[in-house]
Amino acid sequence: MTSQHTADYPTLQEVLRLPVFAGCTVCGGAAGLGRRVSGVNLTDTPDYARWLAQGELLITTGFAIADDPQAVDALLPTAAEKGLSGVGIKPGRYLPSPLPAALAEKADRLGLPLLQLPTDMRFAELADAVSREIARRRIPAEQERQLAVLLHHLISGAPLSEAMERQAAESGIHLECPHILMWIRADAPELQRRSWLHEVEERCRALGADMWGALSEDGFLLALEADDLFALEMPLRRVMADFAADHGVICGVSRPYGGTVGFQKADRSARAALRMAARTETPCVTDDPAGVVRLLEESSPAETDAYIHRQLGTLLRQPEPRRQELLDTLASWLRCMGNQRRMARELHLHYNTVSYRLQQLWLLLEADPVDPMKRLALETALYLYRYRRT
Repeated sequence: MTSQHTADYPTLQEVLRLPVFAGCTVCGGAAGLGRRVSGVNLTDTPDYARWLAQGELLITTGFAIADDPQAVDALLPTAAEKGLSGVGIKPGRYLPSPLPAALAEKADRLGLPLLQLPTDMRFAELADAVSREIARRRIPAEQERQLAVLLHHLISGAPLSEAMERQAAESGIHLECPHILMWIRADAPELQRRSWLHEVEERCRALGADMWGALSEDGFLLALEADDLFALEMPLRRVMADFAADHGVICGVSRPYGGTVGFQKADRSARAALRMAARTETPCVTDDPAGVVRLLEESSPAETDAYIHRQLGTLLRQPEPRRQELLDTLASWLRCMGNQRRMARELHLHYNTVSYRLQQLWLLLEADPVDPMKRLALETALYLYRYRRT
């Protein structure tokens, strides 16, 4: 049983809640009740160890080992070595009832649950109940894995097969509609990421959106669809910012893109936003929230870069750290609407230092700070420069 799929199986503690286990007693090894149960092995043969598999719950009457004290002593160590989830014994006919205290003590030392089963328990009913519980859990898990394969195929840009198109339709994904993609980076165990994935789905569905998600090695990917996806952008941004802050994760939200090819575009957009979130230590970033980059997507990168350098070239050619100081000063000036006292507080600088930097800034840019069109050009260029770097 690989670690990737262990969460698909119930724990022994969960299995023991099934009605068929009524009257069952945990004699020892209770610390191991969190072990996952992958199946039931009903055996009463002397060479039982040959047929054991990791994760199984061994059920026996002890018929084959009852007359061999050494075999009885070896039962629990053998089960632990094979990685079983537990050992259930129906005593009375071949092994004493209640089970010997020595067996319970050994189960405690091994951390392997030892169960005493009721004498009227039918092994076939027990095995059937456990098998049905495992199947109940694994069917949704398999569907989840198939959805993950589909989403990763969509963002790869590879052609879709007819089978994948049918799967998308069966999953409720309308390929021709606009979608927003979100990448969430979460440094947490798989079970925690799975829980957070379900939480995000609930929050987004509360906004009136449909959501599909897939776990990744360090987080998860989500695709969102709604009747009016563009109207949903602002509330979605607030919901995801709250979620990221609540759980200490970072999130990148894409722009909406339509059609099959839109999934690949949205993936690039979400990854760019995620990189910016990581770089700026911001819990959640939406790619190009003002829409400027998206508006200019039909332009070539060379044309956009040329515009940036026409406006900011003299700053970008400055050596570090002077270049970054001047860019930060310009950004603060734009945010604070030219209020130098607010800039000083924001930049943690003396008022005179801010004034000096602004003088240097306007000399280098050869710009008139009271010209509204120049202000617009500088703000657009700075915006494009920062987003293009992602």
